Parts: sequence; C-alpha cells; structure tokens
Amino acid sequence: MSYLNVIKQQQTEISQLREQDALLTSTPLLREIDSRIASSLEPQMLLYTQQVAPLMAENQRLKEVIADLTARLTASQADSLREAHFGGPGSDREPPRQYAACPGGSHGTLLDNLFAELQEERRMRKAAQGQLAQQERYGTYMENAFRNVVQAQSAAPVFSE
Repeated sequence: MSYLNVIKQQQTEISQLREQDALLTSTPLLREIDSRIASSLEPQMLLYTQQVAPLMAENQRLKEVIADLTARLTASQADSLREAHFGGPGSDREPPRQYAACPGGSHGTLLDNLFAELQEERRMRKAAQGQLAQQERYGTYMENAFRNVVQAQSAAPVFSE
C-alpha cells in the first residue's frame, strides 16, 4: 500500500470519527448526561471555593509568617545564644540570674526576656508549621476527592439512543 493510499484511508477514518462525534454530541441523551455531570459537580466546586480556596490563602499567609520568623531568628542564632549564655546546645534550663537587670529592676533580666521572646517565637513558628501542614493535608484531600469525582463521572458509561 502506498503512502498516498494510507493517508487517504486515515483521512477517511478521521472524517468518519468526526461525523460520529458530531452525532453523539447532538443527541438529547448525551446533552442530558452532560448536564447531570455538570450539576453534580457544582456542589464539589462550591465546596472547593468555600473551603479549600480560603485554606490555600491562609496557607500562603502562614508561609509568609514562617519566612518572616525564620529571617528574624534562625535556629543557629538561637542555639549560639543559648550555648553562650544558658548552657550547651539544646539546653532549656533557666538562665543565670547574675546578669544585669533591665532598667526599672522589676522586669527580670535582659537575657530572661530575650530567652522568653525566643521561646515564644519558636512556639509560634512550630504552631504555624503544624497548622500549615494540616491545611496542606486537607487541601490535598479535597483536591484528590474532587479529582476522584471527576474521574468517576467521566468513566460513567455513555448510553446511546
């Protein structure tokens, strides 16, 4: 079979497939199936826009907060401060009380305040990372659920009249 004959045969097959496709899309049953699929997807899309989209925005905000906290105080700076003033790396014991007190005298030592601020920032960072991870898991869950619904509906059998 020559190349010209093969090309003509393929063009004929393509034309036949296009005619079949046009016939299928023009049938009322197929239009009804398409409308049912679209109407069944509406609640899923509404759920996505009401729950997942705000979570993604909050997720982005938390990422920015974490980046800001990390930029202000890296873990290595915190460890070197703790090692220099409070004991070895990883030590959470109370700082010595012999350091100079803050002005006013009733606020504890300057290092106490710095250490408390450091612990609070770490606590906030850890909480933000936990919330971010939870939101990412929920977003992934919702995306997978949506994808499964779409796949299930697209795999539904097509009936002909």
